[in-house]
Amino acid sequence: MATPYHDLTEVDASPYAPSSTSSTPRASAFPSLLRRASLDFKDADTESLDLAPHPPSSRTGKRDRRILVLSLAGNALLFVLVLVVLASPCRWSGRECVYVRDMGKMAEEAMAKGEVKEMGLMGDISGFVPDFATERVTFLPDAAYAHEDMFSSRAEFDKVAATWRASMPLGRGFITHPNGTASGLPRPYHMVGGKGDGYSIAYLHQVHCVFMLLKHHGSLKFGVTEGGDAARHVTHCYDYLRQSALCAGDAALEGRSESVKGMTDGWGNVHVCRKREEERGWVLENRFSDKVGID
Repeated sequence: MATPYHDLTEVDASPYAPSSTSSTPRASAFPSLLRRASLDFKDADTESLDLAPHPPSSRTGKRDRRILVLSLAGNALLFVLVLVVLASPCRWSGRECVYVRDMGKMAEEAMAKGEVKEMGLMGDISGFVPDFATERVTFLPDAAYAHEDMFSSRAEFDKVAATWRASMPLGRGFITHPNGTASGLPRPYHMVGGKGDGYSIAYLHQVHCVFMLLKHHGSLKFGVTEGGDAARHVTHCYDYLRQSALCAGDAALEGRSESVKGMTDGWGNVHVCRKREEERGWVLENRFSDKVGID
């Protein structure tokens, strides 16, 4: 008959099992083992575990103080480095912010020695185009030239484009120079029956480029295929306008937008500009042709 699992009369051979010569189980061995284990644990606990607090040794205290001093010194050095970088951001970064503070004095000295002749800002190096008077102009949005819905329909876009085309003066921004080549200017335009050398005046070339970007965007929007070298023309305008803006270096200070939160849109700010009608009148009087249009 199978022995029930709770019958201790037969056990496998083990240090705690009865010897082969005895049929009586050593049940009394288990309590004695438990008592011995508990005694051993009690003895080990009382002998090896010392829970009483110990004062730090002098060596440990010196080490902790040394670590604290080094940490404070490192933080102080880092703080000084941060102040140095903030005080001279141009020296410690890749930003282009080097400029000559006494350029005006240097230019005056050079002109006094006859090394260079005086040239106005954004002026003609040949001296043919006069220096126009200046005026203060407040920049304000003009919906005739651009508005938020100008690409909502082809009709609306064409209306805006027509305004741009009409704004270009007769002659399309080209003027006649009596002798540009002799004045050191680059290769001129020539026209059958024309007099003198033809040149594009830069500010109207820039207006033309802005219009070409606007026209290209409209063509993409309304699926119009542009012929010729439109791609080259448009990509040229991006870099040309970039260099034109950097050359002008308009120093007008622009504040926060009144209509768009967190943005500077340039509206409502005063700029010092050449008198627009005065310069436009001179261009008309000295135009190279009677051609019309902007593109």
